Amino acid sequence: MRSRSSELRQLFEWKPDVIIVNLSVIYDCYTLPNLAEELFKYKIPYVTITHSANDFQLPDSQMRRVTRDVEQNAKAALFVSNGTLRMVERHLACGLPNASIIRNPVNIEETTALPMPLSDAAEFAFVGRLENDKGLDLLFEALALEPWKRRQWRLTLHGEGYDKAYLEDLSEYYNIKDKVVFSGYSHDIRYVWQNAHLLVLPSRTESAPLALVEAMLCGRPAVVTDVGGVIEWAKEPDTAFVAEAATTYSIAAAMERAWHARGEWEAMGLRAHEYAISRVDRSPGRTLVNLAIELSGVAGCQTIL
Repeated sequence: MRSRSSELRQLFEWKPDVIIVNLSVIYDCYTLPNLAEELFKYKIPYVTITHSANDFQLPDSQMRRVTRDVEQNAKAALFVSNGTLRMVERHLACGLPNASIIRNPVNIEETTALPMPLSDAAEFAFVGRLENDKGLDLLFEALALEPWKRRQWRLTLHGEGYDKAYLEDLSEYYNIKDKVVFSGYSHDIRYVWQNAHLLVLPSRTESAPLALVEAMLCGRPAVVTDVGGVIEWAKEPDTAFVAEAATTYSIAAAMERAWHARGEWEAMGLRAHEYAISRVDRSPGRTLVNLAIELSGVAGCQTIL
């Protein structure tokens, strides 16, 4: 089987005009075998795109040095949110004057605002991975507090993940099992928002969550935590209710504010829709390629998009 390092070497020996390095997490440029070494050896202009970073993974000195070198020597260091950029600069203890922000593509074509459901019960929806970093355990604890026992509500979780069994057990432990629905993956995001009033995204870490952008495009407000680039989209009191931190106390307070503002949800959703429409990049692929070409300074290189 061909190794990852030999595949990289083959790419560099092909001598492309520009290389776009897509990093799921900022430290992939250190952990991917030989990536940094090949970038410095072949001196081909490159652009990095960083999708996430988090405060649970702080770099050691070697990781910090290599990552700093890769980012500072890129023609452009692109990030999907200002929040992620600021976190990376803090982790690396340096500024990145070559940094720019680029928007993630959204996965829905129809972006008209949907009417609010007529259900008497509050319909909350979560869209994403059922994993620890999404903070659903904190949300469950908040929804188990006394005020919620007397209220009509339902929470539907759209997604799968390795913490699903734990969350099922936790919903039973907190006596909210009858109000929490595990619906699995949904391939029709507009169907999700035809049937739900409010997105809940109690994450411990995020960058630029597409679940939030898609909910806004469908005309839905949200309850979110102030992590990563979330508040670059979600603004309280205009479009969302923002928990100051990923703690049960902060999430419970934000949920409480949301409950008492139920009469404002429709107007907030319409404002969320307008805000998202004004910011979404309809041609993110073209934007990326054109930016890479422009910044690389490669004469005669042209986009094919």
